[in-house]
Amino acid sequence: LFAIFYARKINYEDIQKRIQIDKYSHNNELLLSEIHHRVKNNLNVIVSFVNLQKRKMKNDESVIVLNDVQSRVMAMSLVHSNLYQFLDFDEVNLNKYVIELSENIAETYENPNVDFDFDIPDVHINIDTILPLGLIINESITNSFKYSFKHDKSLVSACAMVIFLNTAAA
Repeated sequence: LFAIFYARKINYEDIQKRIQIDKYSHNNELLLSEIHHRVKNNLNVIVSFVNLQKRKMKNDESVIVLNDVQSRVMAMSLVHSNLYQFLDFDEVNLNKYVIELSENIAETYENPNVDFDFDIPDVHINIDTILPLGLIINESITNSFKYSFKHDKSLVSACAMVIFLNTAAA
């Protein structure tokens, strides 16, 4: 009889521990979600401040510099937005991220004559890789906007950017 009681007590304690662990895990997910949400919001506030400052600029070169700053901050904000929005706190869908990033950059540079054609694998990239990769992609697309349409924004230009990812484990 003692063995049955002791076994039930251990089982009850295991269940209580599992419930507690699940509770902590859920709370950690909520906290992490809130952190990503706040980071995203703070970065978006910075983008808005840059945008307000950009409107006051009379010098074209200053506007270009502020566009660069704005697109870099947006690239980082998009990472946190994806992490928060899809509740995946470790990885970002590369395809979705690059499409959103490209559309945001086109909007920043106010050039409607650009069509993007993507052939991106549906892979998820961890946060430690997507942040620098996003900044590299941002710089490439931004430079395309700055130099392809330098003198005439009404031009329709065709260019391609190919990114090869080695998805093999290192």
